[in-house]
Amino acid sequence: MRFKPDYHGRKGTALWLVGVAVSDIYGSKLPSNRQVLSFFFYNHFVQQKTVSESVHLTLAKIFTFWGKARLPCSDKSVCVKKVKKLYNEYLRVKKNRGRGGGVQQQYENDFKASLDDLFDIAQSTALSNPKVLQEDKEFLIAQREKWRRGYMAQEDTALTRQEQKTKKRHLSAVAYHEREKRKLQPPSPEKMSVDTGTAAATEDDDLDVDYEPPMKKDNNTGTRQRLITPEIVLF
Repeated sequence: MRFKPDYHGRKGTALWLVGVAVSDIYGSKLPSNRQVLSFFFYNHFVQQKTVSESVHLTLAKIFTFWGKARLPCSDKSVCVKKVKKLYNEYLRVKKNRGRGGGVQQQYENDFKASLDDLFDIAQSTALSNPKVLQEDKEFLIAQREKWRRGYMAQEDTALTRQEQKTKKRHLSAVAYHEREKRKLQPPSPEKMSVDTGTAAATEDDDLDVDYEPPMKKDNNTGTRQRLITPEIVLF
């Protein structure tokens, strides 16, 4: 089904129930369903991206928030399905919004009530994973509550940047030690053989150079004559 926003113009792109399509996701909480849909529709409708491209752009943005919170995410294929499921649920509810009846109204109310809930892509073992800090687990629990209680502390963002810098320094140090290690390694037998052969050939070439005795100029004729010295004779 082709998506059409309720309004698209200079004031932005209005989305039924969701609000306005946005070009970025801001805040110090993990993204909500509303934020995911707003960013998805900005890429899909305003930027004219395909559904698949919009899903991957949206996930890339979501992953940055979960990375800052140091929380493990589900496999990417699972996350793709979750974004598409949310998108299809929105289209289904929107398609039937003109129909009366209590069932449709209940669908709309339930969907609207879930828009500000956490778009949850945590690993199923996130809360039992010993590698996840306790404070990060508590933050995930709080974010799963209604209205996503809690905020990412400024220290979390600073710590993330510090961890990235530490990782970069570590990789640079590893590369440096590898270079130094290669310098200290003895040359291979093949290289030594080639170097020895080259040196020997050079020495032989030096010995094979014909000796040219010095020349003496004859003042009377102006010609140069070969000078034979006692040292040359003895040689």
